[in-house]
Amino acid sequence: MATYSSANVGFVLVDGYNLLGYLTTLTANKIKRTEPTTTLGDSWEEHSLTGLSSFEMMQNGFFDDANDASNEALLANSASRTGAIALEGNTAAKKFIGISGTIQDEYERIASVGGLHKAAAAYKANGIIHEAVIIATLAARALAASPVASVDNGAGSTSDNNGAYLQVTVLTLGGWTSITIKLRSSTDNVTFGDLYTFTTVTAAPSAQYATFSSVVNRYVHTTMTGVGAGAGESITFMTGLFRGA
Repeated sequence: MATYSSANVGFVLVDGYNLLGYLTTLTANKIKRTEPTTTLGDSWEEHSLTGLSSFEMMQNGFFDDANDASNEALLANSASRTGAIALEGNTAAKKFIGISGTIQDEYERIASVGGLHKAAAAYKANGIIHEAVIIATLAARALAASPVASVDNGAGSTSDNNGAYLQVTVLTLGGWTSITIKLRSSTDNVTFGDLYTFTTVTAAPSAQYATFSSVVNRYVHTTMTGVGAGAGESITFMTGLFRGA
C-alpha cells in the first residue's frame, strides 16, 4: 500500500494557475447520487443509485495579490474551468484528478486580527471528473526537449471515450508565433503516430481539455513544435491522458 502526505502534492492547477504554493487544505468530493427507496414493510432503509454523479471541491489557503497568484486566479472565475490535481506527486505515469469542467461558485477573502489574509474557494462539477495519468510532468521546457520521455501504459486501448489534458502556467515565446503540443502513441516505443493535437498555445496561464476517439497505443509521449521562428523560448506545462475502459 502506498501512502502520501502534503509533501507529495505535485500541483493544483486551475485554468493554468498553479495554486500549490498558496493552499493549506484541499477537499475533492466525487459523489454518486442516490435516492431513498424504502417502502412500507421494510425494516431497514434502502437507497438506490440514480446514475447521476457530481463533484465538489473546496480549498483554503493564503491571499496573495502577485501576478498569477491566488487572488488573480480565483477572481478570474468563469462558467467552466479546467483543473488538474496531482495528489501522488508531479511524476510521469502517476494518477491525477482531471477536472474537465467545473464552476467556481464561491471566492472568499478573509482578514483577521494578527493573522495573514486568507483565501477560500468552492467549485461544483460542470463536466466529467477523471482518474487520469500524467504524461508530461509540470516543468519548464524549451522546444529542444521534444519529445518528452514516454509513459508505458502497460497495454493499448481502443475505447472512444478518451480525454487529453493540457495546463500551461508560464509561456515565453521567444519570437515564435505559437507552440503546438501533441500527444502521440506507439506500440513499440520507437515509432509514434499522432494521438491528439491541442489548440496552439499563444498565452499563459491557460488550459485545455478535449475528448478524442483515436486508438491509444501502449506508449504515449508529448511533443512540442514552434510555429514561425524564434529562440530562447520556454513553456511550463503538463499533459495528461484519460483512457476509457
